[in-house]
Amino acid sequence: MAIVECIPEKKQTPSAQKGVIDYCAQPSKTFDRDEDLAYVSGYNCVAEFANESFLATQKIFGHESGDIRFYHYVQSFKIGENITPETSHEIGMKLAQKFGNREVLIATHIDKEHIHNHLVVCAYDFQSGIKLHNNKFFLGELRQASDDICKEY
Repeated sequence: MAIVECIPEKKQTPSAQKGVIDYCAQPSKTFDRDEDLAYVSGYNCVAEFANESFLATQKIFGHESGDIRFYHYVQSFKIGENITPETSHEIGMKLAQKFGNREVLIATHIDKEHIHNHLVVCAYDFQSGIKLHNNKFFLGELRQASDDICKEY
């Protein structure tokens, strides 16, 4: 079973957003030499252009300076848990669907003893412009969704 946490990102500037996305998608953390692929995907966006996609959505809906642009979540599996990078990434992709019409970058880090997924989420729904507000209720729902998905596997 995975643990889901929200990583507080105090800086909510375009460059801070790009920095988080670049960190999460680093080949040194996501590339599997045996499989010759990187575990980086986009949900409602193309992973390689996630930052640009987030910025475009934020601009369309009138993002105000100093307001929340994005959220950063980590879904971690225990050390020694019997899970492959591929399965972890699939679980992360299913969890991304819980964000509805928001762009999400999913990056599975395989460089540590514990496999974990990073989900960077644009705060704006790209159809309605409604913002996601992370709070204990939303985080509880996200954790329950993660548990349900993990049980499927």
